[in-house]
Amino acid sequence: MTWFLTLLPYVLSMAVSLSLAAYAYRRRSVPGAQPFAVSLVGQALWAFGYIFELLSKSLPAKIGWDSFQYIGFFVAALGVLVMARQYVGKRPPFSRRFWLLLLFVPLLVTGATLSEPVHHLLRRSAHIVPGEPAGALWYDFTGVDILGLAFLYATNIYAMALLFRHGRRGSRLVRRQTKALLLGLLTPLVVGNALVFGYDPFPQRDPAPLLFLVGGLFYAWGLFRTRLFDIMPVARAVVFESMTDGVVVVDPQAHIVDINPAASAIVGLPLQSILGDSVQKVAATARLTLPDERSAAPVSEITLGPNTRHWIETT
Repeated sequence: MTWFLTLLPYVLSMAVSLSLAAYAYRRRSVPGAQPFAVSLVGQALWAFGYIFELLSKSLPAKIGWDSFQYIGFFVAALGVLVMARQYVGKRPPFSRRFWLLLLFVPLLVTGATLSEPVHHLLRRSAHIVPGEPAGALWYDFTGVDILGLAFLYATNIYAMALLFRHGRRGSRLVRRQTKALLLGLLTPLVVGNALVFGYDPFPQRDPAPLLFLVGGLFYAWGLFRTRLFDIMPVARAVVFESMTDGVVVVDPQAHIVDINPAASAIVGLPLQSILGDSVQKVAATARLTLPDERSAAPVSEITLGPNTRHWIETT
């Protein structure tokens, strides 16, 4: 039972990351969605390696699974970097030469750690600290480990700076979407560092795989509540908000994904109060009669006052 309770949060963390990755990948045509899914797969690989590190009994096995986690470590970091650039509309994409330089650190660190059984240069101080239910792997960080951490911090800080700047200048919906992304990124980065270098209530050294579960909840809020990656934020800012016609965007289940200011004025309800609600519910609240989508011309005239008439067309 103790083993089950210890591993359950890490298994849930991996499951949440993979589920959100699959959800985001289905929206891969939207800028940022595909690399976001890749970053979540990286988190799942990180958690997967950590689970087997906990399960391993011998020191070489624990070191091997610890090294494996660097694969997920760098996949997550690179995915976040590309996601942020695509999401905020950064163009042009990285050049081939820049990618070669960018991949140098991940390849160097991952190769050095995975080949540890051959050269024995990085984990000479490695030892198992006895504990229940699983002994913890501890070792002194080397320059290679510090280089990998510096890469992670640099890519995440750069991505968060892009998202913060974009969210601050965007609409209310964009601000809510970027807030979800920022909270999902900050949780393992900031809280994890606080636990490692400050107060550590966990018997294991690396709390990041566990904190991915908390970060995943923020991501889920962004995906399901603010419809992250359902709306292209750059196109929305340029076209959607400036349209004089009222436009309501719905998903296949007829839940409201977004609404522009003109439509908000027509229904008399702000976006934040109806986001995620069904069209039928909002129409009933606003006392609007929706046209019959089965008719040949799905357009209906509505009267809001003595001299105020509008026409609604559904597509």
